[in-house]
Amino acid sequence: TSCNDRWDDYYGNAAMEDRTEMTVLEYLNTHPEYSQFLNMLKTNGLEDELKKDHQITVWTVCNDSMNISNVQPHDTLRMRYHLNYLPFLRTDLKNGLRIRSLNGIYFQISIQENKLYANASQILKSVKLKNGVVHEISRLMKSRINIYDYLKGLDDNYSLIRDSIFKYNVEKFDKANSVPIGV
Repeated sequence: TSCNDRWDDYYGNAAMEDRTEMTVLEYLNTHPEYSQFLNMLKTNGLEDELKKDHQITVWTVCNDSMNISNVQPHDTLRMRYHLNYLPFLRTDLKNGLRIRSLNGIYFQISIQENKLYANASQILKSVKLKNGVVHEISRLMKSRINIYDYLKGLDDNYSLIRDSIFKYNVEKFDKANSVPIGV
């Protein structure tokens, strides 16, 4: 009675994920449909993140999606939002999972009508690589900034309100509720 054929219910559908022995950078270089995304990573100095000896997940878009994204040439914040440490396989992406991107801002995984989404971008394809994972998403994500980070980024024109709020700020490390972001 303990054996059954419900493997995918427990482990997820592994067939939804391709596998190859290429590195993330080799994979992006050999797929011209991601060339604009890769060029934008290079423009923003993020190519080195793909060369490091660590695991990484890249949330990429095809060239058509890059064309309509209105991303500016040196928008490092937005491009860092599409990279995160740790390889998140398709089977790891559960409804409600929050993933911390390289810019420190979280995005959320959701399931709607049996389709996976990263924020509002549908995950179209996933590939497991030698040093990480590439997920192709339907459109470039925009990072959601919280009020704390917004206030923190205010210039000196708002120093009175900014400084009075942060005078009482205390940062505390909560190990039990923290997500590991790398080694």
